[in-house]
Amino acid sequence: MSETFLLKGGIQRLYTRLGITDEERSPANLPRWPNGSSKLLKSSFFTRLLREDVVFRALLANEVSGAQGDLKHLTWQQLLFIRVQALDFTAEAQTHQAHNNFFTTLERFLFKHLAKHTCRFLERQTGDEVDTLVHDDKMPSQDWVLQRLGEWLALMIGATAALESQQDSSTEAAGMPKYWLRALGEDDWQGYRAVLIFVGSEELPPWIMPFAGDDSQSLLSATDGALVAVLSDCSGGRSIGVHWEIDVIDPSTTDAFEELRKTSSRRNGMKERDNFRRELSTRLSGQLSGRG
Repeated sequence: MSETFLLKGGIQRLYTRLGITDEERSPANLPRWPNGSSKLLKSSFFTRLLREDVVFRALLANEVSGAQGDLKHLTWQQLLFIRVQALDFTAEAQTHQAHNNFFTTLERFLFKHLAKHTCRFLERQTGDEVDTLVHDDKMPSQDWVLQRLGEWLALMIGATAALESQQDSSTEAAGMPKYWLRALGEDDWQGYRAVLIFVGSEELPPWIMPFAGDDSQSLLSATDGALVAVLSDCSGGRSIGVHWEIDVIDPSTTDAFEELRKTSSRRNGMKERDNFRRELSTRLSGQLSGRG
């Protein structure tokens, strides 16, 4: 099962769980300048897509390339709707390069906006969740970090959906963890070492919540004592099958952050061993070829 497959499943479920309305994704709400003129160079292109007047695969490469620069002006609702409408589209390397580039750019903006929209902070004094609008100054300063957080959100939702579909009963599916804990890099988000991702439910929308990495009580409060999947990602890319190490723990009895540190240490150890093997193999190959 590839990351691309999980991402598509996550994007589909995100559209449903975030409750996008017809008005929010309407072409009538395409961005305009204060004087009323459109911000988009290819406004008609996006109007057709949002009205579902055209199938994406039927669009010509020059149309798609010309509209790519306008993606930065769209709302996350419009971006998500456009992406969902073309989830079954598979770009062929030679004939659909422009289409593939379009979706790569679209997802970059989409994931960035989704991270901002779904990020929550936990007030330690009250245990209440506070949305990102209150703490916008606390958000990561680098766009690529936001993009990765949004991508993680879609991946975790897609992974949960895939796991639920493999269960033998609805009871087993309901027992799948709804919370995923992932480590952050040292320079990813100042002051934080991990993120908790809630994949959402029929009643509640998904969210992302950062943690400093040492407050088990706050994690317990955020999850209301529910099971947490502690994840370490050893995968090699979207087109390659996922290689995740997952430990499902009870945060009321197990220190989730300690488990995360253990899985991260194992992952780093595996990477060091793989790098050593590659370096050794390269050196041996060079020596053998030199002898020949």
